[in-house]
Amino acid sequence: MTNFYLTSAAAAATLVGLLFVAVQIGPPLVGAGPIRRRHAMARSTFSIFATLFALSLFLLLPDQSIRLRALVVIAAGVVGAYRAIRTWIPVWADKLQGRIEFRLLQTAWLLLGPVTAYIFLVVAGLQQLRSADRAVLDRNSAGWFIVLFLIAVRNSWNLLVEANAPPA
Repeated sequence: MTNFYLTSAAAAATLVGLLFVAVQIGPPLVGAGPIRRRHAMARSTFSIFATLFALSLFLLLPDQSIRLRALVVIAAGVVGAYRAIRTWIPVWADKLQGRIEFRLLQTAWLLLGPVTAYIFLVVAGLQQLRSADRAVLDRNSAGWFIVLFLIAVRNSWNLLVEANAPPA
C-alpha cells in the first residue's frame, strides 16, 4: 500500500494546482448566488485534496500502531465531514430563504458525496480498531480515497468549465 499512498499524496498535491487555475480564471469567489456556490465548491474541493494529501502522508510514516492509524483516519473522516457541511451551510441557507436559485440535485451531490465518503472512511477506521490485521484499514479505505479524488477532480473541472461558460 506504500505505492498507493505515495501516488495519492502526489496526485492530491498536483491536483490542487488544477483547483488554483480554476479559481484564478473564474469570477471572484465573493458575493451571493452562483458565485457563493462556486466559493463553496472551491473550499470543499480544497478540503478534500488537503485531507487526502495529509492522510496519505501520515499513512506513509513507518512503525505506526494499528490503533493510531485507525484513530487518525477516523479523525480525518469526522473533520472532513464537518468541514464539508460547514462549507455548504451558507449556500443552503440562501436557498432555503429563497435568495438564490440553484440546481438542487447537483448541489446536494456536492455536499452528500464527500460526506458519504468521509463516513465510510470513519467506518474503515472503526473496522481497523476491531481487527488485529494491519491491512484492514488499507483494504477498506482505498476505494474511498479514490471516490474522494473523483469528486474533487469533478469539482475542479466544473469550476474550470463554469468559469469559461458564457453568461446565461
